[in-house]
Amino acid sequence: MLNPSLAVAVTLPLVISAKPVVAHTSIDDPVFNAPVLTHFLHMNALTSFPVNISDIDGIRGRYPNVGGNLTGAITGTIVNMGAATEWFPILLNETASFYTNIWTINATVPSLTQSKPISVPKQNRKQRPGQYGARPGDNTPSPPSSSPANEYTTIYLTASAHLTYANEFLHGFGPVTVSSSHPAFLDLNVRSFYAEIEAGYRTGLGRIDVFEVKTEGKRDGSPIEALLPPGVEA
Repeated sequence: MLNPSLAVAVTLPLVISAKPVVAHTSIDDPVFNAPVLTHFLHMNALTSFPVNISDIDGIRGRYPNVGGNLTGAITGTIVNMGAATEWFPILLNETASFYTNIWTINATVPSLTQSKPISVPKQNRKQRPGQYGARPGDNTPSPPSSSPANEYTTIYLTASAHLTYANEFLHGFGPVTVSSSHPAFLDLNVRSFYAEIEAGYRTGLGRIDVFEVKTEGKRDGSPIEALLPPGVEA
């Protein structure tokens, strides 16, 4: 005899799943079109000399962040705090690595939002270039004397990438997340980004382009229900 609790578990999806399912030739068929990448920002990221250690599974390195700048959808300077970490697995013979970094950005707030109240700690409302040791001259323009002073806030960019090494250069791809509590940038916390990275040996400069990833929809043309406005039926 079938256990009653199992019977509930078996029939429950049939009760709550009232919407028709779009038929596919096979459940293994691809569902989505290739996503669209749109350029979001460019970073010139400066690092200092690495400190490397060896362990049983490879080499690990740490590279202090020492400055840089951003242009594009976010403009600002990279604060000289924190560091990148890198792991070279021993089996890859130092030809590839896994890279992580958290950049602290002193970002310019868009002018249209400067008059709005900001519900973040005071130290994050009126930061100026160099307040936390950002390198001077990192392409943060001074406003004209006749214009109101720019407003700044802190944004964190977190990257995790797989890098390949050859010909005294590195190159890689990886996801990026944006973290901010400022009203002008709140929506960036839940958007999807991907980066492409390149740097030359002994230059201390990494060139990074960050792209926003957006869906191109399903192959069969049906809507993505999770992206519809609340309460709207497909």
